[in-house]
Amino acid sequence: MALDDLLSVRVFVQVVDSQGLAAAARVLGMPANTVSRTIARLESELGARLLHRTTRKISLTEEGRAFHDAALALLAAAERAEAVFDRRSSGLSGTIRMAVRSTTVQFDFVSDLTELLAAHPNLRVQLLVTDEDVDLVASGLDLALRVGPLEDSTYTSRPIGDVVFALAASPAYVARRGRPRTPAALAEHECVRALAKRPQSFIRLRGPRGKLVDVPVAGRFECADVRAQAAAVYAGFGIGPRPVGEVRRAESERTLERVLPDWTMEPLPVRVLQPPRPASAAKARAIREIIALLERVVARMA
Repeated sequence: MALDDLLSVRVFVQVVDSQGLAAAARVLGMPANTVSRTIARLESELGARLLHRTTRKISLTEEGRAFHDAALALLAAAERAEAVFDRRSSGLSGTIRMAVRSTTVQFDFVSDLTELLAAHPNLRVQLLVTDEDVDLVASGLDLALRVGPLEDSTYTSRPIGDVVFALAASPAYVARRGRPRTPAALAEHECVRALAKRPQSFIRLRGPRGKLVDVPVAGRFECADVRAQAAAVYAGFGIGPRPVGEVRRAESERTLERVLPDWTMEPLPVRVLQPPRPASAAKARAIREIIALLERVVARMA
């Protein structure tokens, strides 16, 4: 048996990584029935059943496990061969699929990224903007930005800085409702609150000499989307947390005013996550350049 090309092998590996045909189809940008036919054709060529398939999940057969190991080695060899030609060129190449937070976009990341793309015509980026934690393997991502405590240790993690949030409100809100003078006074104001499994009933603030206090907050607008929270603050509805760098810029533009300037929220660590499987040499070079862009974005937030 001789495989016609590497496409069937790549599809098979992605199905295993994504733990399903439909999930793999989304990552590969293929119709689900095309992925299904590709796997069926591969099994026919090999003369062996590679996957146990049910309506809910897939699992590898004994032959599938053996072929999966060989497939990974084959794809790695192909990537090394591609890297030989990549090293002859000073430009970056390949496709990088990544996920970032919505706040990142506000700090000119897309502008930086498109400049990088303009300088490297053979580089391609697929960008997912989401404030949800995503499964890198199931989504076929090469890297993702994670903000806050890291609970999943299965990914390769690289810290790239911290982001600090301050409380801010629009000039219209301050003119209408006044400015709280102490953290306790926030209970008397409209606070734009995060919507999670439990209502956000307090925020933790760090004040002078590092003092930490948990301050009760209330408000009629709760939202899980960070962009919508920001829109409510800028629209003058209430007081909400925004990155310190954003507040500083907004103050210069007179679109926001800092509230309780001696107090901030606890710093949140920002990390770049990568899947456990190592990237090819070509992808690794491009990923390093993109991580450098993300580091600059995080620095702008500070």
